[in-house]
Amino acid sequence: MPDGKTIVYGALAGERMQIFAIPRSAAPPRQLTNDPANLMHPQVSPDGRWIACTRMAQSKEIRRLKF
Repeated sequence: MPDGKTIVYGALAGERMQIFAIPRSAAPPRQLTNDPANLMHPQVSPDGRWIACTRMAQSKEIRRLKF
């Protein structure tokens, strides 16, 4: 975070990457997201109000093609 009091990072939560925050005061980390996709590479806005991240969702599709 811009004030230097909190670190925002991506880490595994179960089988998915999610976004967490941990205060410099040694308090336990807090999970900020609970998304069915993988979230990583968090970037905090200069004013500290927003966090942008990469969202990677994988899906399987069955397609029918005409020959």
